[in-house]
Amino acid sequence: MRRYPPKRPSTPEVSQSVIEVLQKHYDKYFQGSGREIFSLLLMIIVGGFVLHKLSSVSLKWLNQNQIIDQITEETSIENLSAMPEAYVQDIELSNTEPQSPYLINPLTHTGWKQYIVAPGDTLTQVLKKAGLSTETWQEIMGLGKHARHISRVHPGQAINIESQNGFFIGLNQSLDPVRTLYILRQKDGALASFIHEKELQTRVTFGSANIEDSLFLSGKRANIDDNILMQLAEIFGCVVDFAHDIHANDSFKVLYEEQFVDGEKIGTGNVLAIEFNNNGKTHQAIRYTDPQGKTGYYSPNGMSLKRAFLRTPVKFSRISSYFTHQRRHPILHKIRAHKGVDYAAPAGTPVKAVGDGVIAFQGRKGGYGKTLILEHGEKRSTLYAHLSGFAKNVGPGKRVSQGQVIGYVGATGLATAPHLHFEIRINGQHRDPLTLPLPQTVPVPVPQRQIFLAQATQLMSLLEYHEKIMMASNEY
Repeated sequence: MRRYPPKRPSTPEVSQSVIEVLQKHYDKYFQGSGREIFSLLLMIIVGGFVLHKLSSVSLKWLNQNQIIDQITEETSIENLSAMPEAYVQDIELSNTEPQSPYLINPLTHTGWKQYIVAPGDTLTQVLKKAGLSTETWQEIMGLGKHARHISRVHPGQAINIESQNGFFIGLNQSLDPVRTLYILRQKDGALASFIHEKELQTRVTFGSANIEDSLFLSGKRANIDDNILMQLAEIFGCVVDFAHDIHANDSFKVLYEEQFVDGEKIGTGNVLAIEFNNNGKTHQAIRYTDPQGKTGYYSPNGMSLKRAFLRTPVKFSRISSYFTHQRRHPILHKIRAHKGVDYAAPAGTPVKAVGDGVIAFQGRKGGYGKTLILEHGEKRSTLYAHLSGFAKNVGPGKRVSQGQVIGYVGATGLATAPHLHFEIRINGQHRDPLTLPLPQTVPVPVPQRQIFLAQATQLMSLLEYHEKIMMASNEY
């Protein structure tokens, strides 16, 4: 086994001035047999000094390796066999028998001592509470990307540490309900790190609610997670205005995923199937992933619920100016055409791309102020003006997706208050965004149609089955 020594101890240097003084007195006072006695005494003093220094340095080296040997002897191969399947670092294992490279088995070890991060604590201070030195912190910081997970600690976090006589053996910290970071001492003395992921179990759950006031309040009363309600609003966002078109006695029923770790619920996943009754009209959606891995929501007959264009690019409080050929400009005080729609909204409200496209222009554009222009194919383009700023990772020539945030509402250029000025052009001609018919939706491709229809039939039947079970249970 490779040892874990510090730099090899070197012979301590004796001050040159001290030697010169001794030599001077040696020549002056000692003659004959006295000279031999003094030489012997001098050799004993210097030799003792050197031996003391060598032993103090070597003792620390021996103590560290004794700890490694002791832990290695106490930990059998059988106890160390249940290790994670993959490690972040490369580890050379024996070709004859499986062995763990670590001093302890991180998944079965029970000797961890927990330290709770207090307000103002740093990782160095937490390690100090565990009796460890700043050298341990330096070792951990040298691990690279995994060190970033633990370099910044927050009050209330729990860090589990194992050490022996000031010698660091390992630590672990939960990153989330699924992932745990481990930093461990290997048998060769070096540190290594990996992230262990627990198995995530997914169960299909049914929920339903009658809407009495708002979608979210009614959903919460039915114990349906906010994540599922947000997905519902997004799925039907192109066909239902959830801010203005919700009515009393509207209802919905939904099949969705719940996620568990070790039998404990940690959250919700995706909506699988949903039926929403709005003002007497029924809307249904099925989640489907094609062979290329692209996921979307479709009606039971295979028509996509995602429009090629969103009707509005921003959540707004009101329309402050409509599309018109004659409008008195609030700043220029002239009658001129207003070839777009103004959506009043608070400064900083996210602005989204209404469709997939490429950024053709980004920057200041006269009275428009900070402006973005997207091209959606050869015929269509959209303009977003008076922005306070642009989103990160957007720029001329970059592709954006429908619903992606591209900027934020502002009042740059000729604007009296924060709002978004939005335009649509088709073949270079301005069109009214509020009355322009949206492009037709795209159906499931023909080669995949039969697979989709079979899946849709199964999910809708399951939705109806759960509803009947719930209705029957409510009767008793």
